[in-house]
Amino acid sequence: MRISRFINSFILFFFPVCISRCFIRIFRIRGITIGDNCRIGFSYINCESLVILDNSSIGHFNIIKIKSLELRGAKIKHFNFVKGNFSLQFDKESWMHSLNKIASDWNEIDRPRRFYLKQGAAVMVKNSFDVTDSITIGEGSLIAGSGSQIWTHAFYLGEKKRPCVIDDVVIGKRCYVGSRVVICSGVHICDDVALGAGVTVAKDILNKGLYVNQPLRFIDYDADSSIENLSMVKDGAFKYYRKNKQKDYR
Repeated sequence: MRISRFINSFILFFFPVCISRCFIRIFRIRGITIGDNCRIGFSYINCESLVILDNSSIGHFNIIKIKSLELRGAKIKHFNFVKGNFSLQFDKESWMHSLNKIASDWNEIDRPRRFYLKQGAAVMVKNSFDVTDSITIGEGSLIAGSGSQIWTHAFYLGEKKRPCVIDDVVIGKRCYVGSRVVICSGVHICDDVALGAGVTVAKDILNKGLYVNQPLRFIDYDADSSIENLSMVKDGAFKYYRKNKQKDYR
C-alpha cells in the first residue's frame, strides 16, 4: 500500500493532469479519479483515495498526506500543509487559500474523521485546524483574514485526573469568522453568525448575530467538578472523554 501510494504521488507531482490520467487508465491504478478540466501543480499528494472531479484544482507546493481527498469542483491554492489519519472533502465552489495547516497527530483513533467544507465555503490564509475530531464548515461560510484556530481536543487538569476531551466542531451556514479567532472543541455555531477579530468561542452559539470580544473577567472554575461531568469513550486501544451535552448536528 505504501509503495503504491508513493508511485501515485510521483506520477501526480511530475506529470501534467492529462498524462497522469493516461497512466491511471493504462495501468488501471485504483484509488484515483481525475475529472475533466482539472489542474494539479507541483504538490506532494499521498492518499489512499483521491477523487478530483471536474473543474477542481490544486496549486503548487502543497503537502497533502491523509486518508482520502475529495474535491467536487473545489480549489486548493498554494503552500498548504494537510497531514493525518482523516479525510478532506470540499464541495462545489468551496476553496482554500494559502499557508493553512490542517493536521492531527492522533493517528491511533480508528473512527472516521474529516475536514469538510460545504458548498461555497472558504478558508483564507495562515489558519490552523486540529482534526483530532471532525470539523464541518457550512455552506457559504468564510474563515476570513488570518491566524484563526479551530481545536477539537483539550485537556482538563484535575488533581487526580488529566483526561483528554475530544469533540467535533460544526459551523453553520453563512457564518463569518474574523482574524485570530479561537474555536474550542465541541463548539456548535448556528447559521448566520459573525465572529469579530480575536474572539474565543468556548461554548455553543445558538442565536444568530454578531459576537465580539469582552474585557478580561474572573470565572469560578473547578477542574475536578468539570471532570465528573465527562463521559469516557473507548476507540480501539485509545480512551478519551466527551462533554455530556446534546448536540444538534447539521
